[in-house]
Amino acid sequence: MDKYSQFCVDEAKYHLQRANELLTEGLEDPKKYYDEAQQFYKIMTKLFPFIVLLQGQYTESQPDDPETEDNLSDTQSSVQSDEDSYVPVTPPAHSES
Repeated sequence: MDKYSQFCVDEAKYHLQRANELLTEGLEDPKKYYDEAQQFYKIMTKLFPFIVLLQGQYTESQPDDPETEDNLSDTQSSVQSDEDSYVPVTPPAHSES
């Protein structure tokens, strides 16, 4: 199996394990699972802008590829990106059925 197929299989396996966790452990105490998930999302919402900032600093410190730079200069514009005005949003609450 090539690395791309293996990646797809590994991703599917991970998500199936998470779904199994949710259906077993999560349903044992759904309120606790919900509260923990909300706490996690709140933390990630606060950290996300810093992750984006650090990623931007990391990519700026990488050596430039002259060919890529030439191609990018044709498509760059002076319009401000949405990254400069990012406002974190709390994830929607999941409905219980």
